[in-house]
Amino acid sequence: KAASEIVNGGTKFLADASSGLGISLKFMLDDFKAEATHKLARTEWRRDPEMEVQLCRSGFDKLFKESAHERWERAAVSDPPENPSFLQMAPVVSYGALAYGCGRFCPRDGQEDSSIVDALRGTSISNQATHYISWVWGYSVNMITDALEQWTAEQKSRNPSFRAIDVLIWWCFFNNNQFRILQDAVQTTST
Repeated sequence: KAASEIVNGGTKFLADASSGLGISLKFMLDDFKAEATHKLARTEWRRDPEMEVQLCRSGFDKLFKESAHERWERAAVSDPPENPSFLQMAPVVSYGALAYGCGRFCPRDGQEDSSIVDALRGTSISNQATHYISWVWGYSVNMITDALEQWTAEQKSRNPSFRAIDVLIWWCFFNNNQFRILQDAVQTTST
């Protein structure tokens, strides 16, 4: 019984610590956009003729549910979006085969596949959150990075010792395990 309590206590500690992680502002400003663009380029994209939106297959499944297969077949093959929204990036970056957390242990439920912050934990990219961001899934990567660059410039003008490396943002896109939230919903609705 004592060993079980120790294991359960350790698991709860890891899960609690995981929920408070943040993504590095420096990573967001310097690396995320390029890394996401690289991942998007490795994925097949199609443009839905009715909605005029570019999506990967998982995006079609999530958005169109029962009619996803038919719409995918009718849609024209396209390049990845140049300035994708987080909704467009999610199936590639936060869940799916190319996601940061694919195949990584999730400390919150003990299963395979984790959130982005859990996948990057132990690096300078993910650590205890110091700030929180409010956002919308429809925001584009350029809009977010431009806003973060502007905020960083404002912080540096107020405080010359401000360093982006010291800011870790709690942001649901990176913190929530999208494999459980979005991918599992895709699998449920497309079978």
